[in-house]
Amino acid sequence: MWFSNLFQFRYRSKLKNKTEHGAWLQRYGVQEDMTLLKEELGRFVEEHKPRTPRYGIDELVREYFHEVIRTSPYHCQYNDIELFWAQVKANVVNVKSLSVKYCCLFLFLLNCLLRETKMGRYSREPDNPAKSCKARGSNLRVHFKNTYETAMAIRKLPLRRAVRYLKNVTEQKECIPFRRFNGGVGRCAQAKQFGTTQGRWPKKSAEFLLQLLRNAESNADYKGLDVDRLVIDHIQVNRAPCLRRRTYRAHGRINPYMSSPCHIEVCLSEREDAVARAAPADDAPAKKKLSKKKLARQKEKMMRE
Repeated sequence: MWFSNLFQFRYRSKLKNKTEHGAWLQRYGVQEDMTLLKEELGRFVEEHKPRTPRYGIDELVREYFHEVIRTSPYHCQYNDIELFWAQVKANVVNVKSLSVKYCCLFLFLLNCLLRETKMGRYSREPDNPAKSCKARGSNLRVHFKNTYETAMAIRKLPLRRAVRYLKNVTEQKECIPFRRFNGGVGRCAQAKQFGTTQGRWPKKSAEFLLQLLRNAESNADYKGLDVDRLVIDHIQVNRAPCLRRRTYRAHGRINPYMSSPCHIEVCLSEREDAVARAAPADDAPAKKKLSKKKLARQKEKMMRE
């Protein structure tokens, strides 16, 4: 791993006063006030860690900081910040009890980490980035085909309506129409409102998309966008590498037992205000529409003249 090389770096223990510590940090591109080192360390972890509560870092940061807003791209499983924190959390008991020496070292490593971390590439960039926000999930353990149909059902919907629709799907109040991957899918009466007959209620896919939309909403709130005017401008589901398991059959046979994870990316944009067409001027005469027969007569008359 790339961060294993960072831990071979040895911090200069001969630095004693704050001026030398500050000069050392500036030499490595970290320009911070020494009195704010502990707060800055917490801010780094707070801004760049995932929002999901499954990580042990959440309990540590939540003790001193508010709930975290994760900026895009969103990675639901592992990311570099968590891998870094796994290396140092054995030596960290309390963020506020860190010495200046270790704060300098952690800030240096976090800056290196953030410079090394690359943002994921999206298949489509928004037309107006200032009025848009993005979120994505990689290698999600949810069926690709069900997630694809669920994503196509909420495409171009307003954010509030999409969230309400997905919640209704989990409660089986509304269904997801299956149009592409519909082999063997049964019919249901709820699919009539979408002009089709086949539909299902993929609960897990709806929950994953709800989590992704909440993350995108947090990104929009962080950028200062109007959440009530957001529309799902772009959403895409791609196949991820299959995960291989095996199932044991009769007579000593072994068959593959594969899963079909997926990648999801979503882009939200603010709805543009509808501009009314300008009213025609009162003095301008209204043009009368001519029939094809009358146009042919006029053309024939012009040719004769």
